[in-house]
This record gives sequence, C-alpha cells and structure tokens, in this order.
Amino acid sequence: MTPFNERNCVRVFKLIFFTADTITVRLLLAGASFFYAVLLVWPASTGEPALFDRPAYALMALVPGGEWTWAAAFLLHWAGVHWRALDPVERVPWGLAVNILGLVIWSYSTAALNISLGRILPGTALEWTMVAASAWTLYRTGLRREVVSD
Repeated sequence: MTPFNERNCVRVFKLIFFTADTITVRLLLAGASFFYAVLLVWPASTGEPALFDRPAYALMALVPGGEWTWAAAFLLHWAGVHWRALDPVERVPWGLAVNILGLVIWSYSTAALNISLGRILPGTALEWTMVAASAWTLYRTGLRREVVSD
C-alpha cells in the first residue's frame, strides 16, 4: 500500500487534474447553463419584481437585451457542450470557443451578482464552483487527446 505523504498527494492531484476525462464536468456545466437560462426567463410570480429589476442583478441587467441575452448565451453554451460531447471529430478551436463562452458567462454572472450584493455570499458557492470547473475545462481543451471530447 502506498504511504500517504505530500509527494503522493501531489502526484495524485496531477494525475486527476491533467488526465481525468472532463466530459462529466462539462455535462454538469451544460445542465447548469440550461437551468440558469430557463430560470432567467421564467415569469415572476404576481406581485414580484422581474428578475433583472432586483438589485442583485443590476450588473447583469447592463448587458443589452437583459434576461433574454443571458438566456441565449447560457443556452448556446448548453448546446455547444452537447455538440462537442457527441461529435466524434476533435475540433479544438470549437472546443475552445464553447469553453471560453462557458468561462465568460459563469465568471461574469457570478462576479456581477456578488459585486451587486456587496460581498460574496455562501449561496453563490455553487456558482463559484462552476467558474472553477469552467476554467478547468477550458485549460484542458486540446491538452493531449481526451477520451470523449476535445
């Protein structure tokens, strides 16, 4: 049995970080993008303000088109991830484009929400995890040959 020490931990971390298949993480990001898009345009309940009329979404509302632009970007990410996952041909430039889009929309939307609120709230931990996962999948795009996606 391998002893538990710093060198072995670093080796295991490198193995996971540099060689693990990213398809599961990409599909989780795509699922989150899909639900984010749907919930952005979901009608508000009677008497509630529209989503982008709330102070927490002030910076996201600055993007022309508001909720619909954001929903389209998140849906484009969802579709792009699924296309890249199902396409057997390695297309690194398209993989980069899809993963850059994912990183940009997750980073901007998460940072904008936290900046609008004036601090980082525990409730945004999952969004920050999506930012980190998006950065990891972007970093891994085209790095050696991956099992299912590019």
